[in-house]
Amino acid sequence: MPDITMCKGGEEGCPLAPTCFRSPDSGTVPMPTYQSWFVDAPFWREWRGDKVSISCDEYWEVRKKGTENGVQRSEDPASDSSGE
Repeated sequence: MPDITMCKGGEEGCPLAPTCFRSPDSGTVPMPTYQSWFVDAPFWREWRGDKVSISCDEYWEVRKKGTENGVQRSEDPASDSSGE
C-alpha cells in the first residue's frame, strides 16, 4: 500500500507540482493499485496588491540526488572511494 497521498495539482495549474514529491509532474511514480489522491489540489493563491503568492499545506519538496535542502553538496560522504 502506498505511504503518501498524491496530488494532481499539476493538472489543476499548481506551479509547485514540478518540485513536489506528491505530484507525478516531479517524477514520483504513483502505485498502480491502492494509490490515494487528494480530491482537490491543496494549493491556493493569495493576492496582496499586485503580487500573488502560492501556498500549499501539503507541499513536500523534492530533493534531487546530490543535494541537501536544495543546495548542491560539494562532497558526498557516501561516495567516498578511499576504501575506509
